Parts: sequence; C-alpha cells; structure tokens
Amino acid sequence: MKTTSQHAQALLTKQEVAQNLNVCLRSVENLMAAKRIEYLRIGRVVRIRPEALERFKQSLTIEAIQ
Repeated sequence: MKTTSQHAQALLTKQEVAQNLNVCLRSVENLMAAKRIEYLRIGRVVRIRPEALERFKQSLTIEAIQ
C-alpha cells in the first residue's frame, strides 16, 4: 500500500510536465486551459498524474503507414 508521500511524489508539477514535453510552462498552461491534458486542482496547487501525461502523448502519436 502506498503512503501519502508516495502518492504525492507520483504527481507531476506543471514545470516537470513542461520539461518532459520539452516545451515552455505557458504551453502546458495553454493545454490545461484548452482541456487537452487532465490535471488535478487541490486548492491553488495544480498537479498532473503521470498516466494523464502518457495518455496525452499517445493522443499526439501518428502511426506510420506500413
């Protein structure tokens, strides 16, 4: 069973997502405003689940034609 601190570590900040996608922080904020990426709002704190980031990246993937 995961502890609270392990759950918190699993969540990503906007800055971490920006680094992962190699874009600026404002681009991540724009994606969130357009509801293109799922996020959690806990009070004023915003976090993104790693699986939400992976789903977003999968949605951008274009399959090659064989």
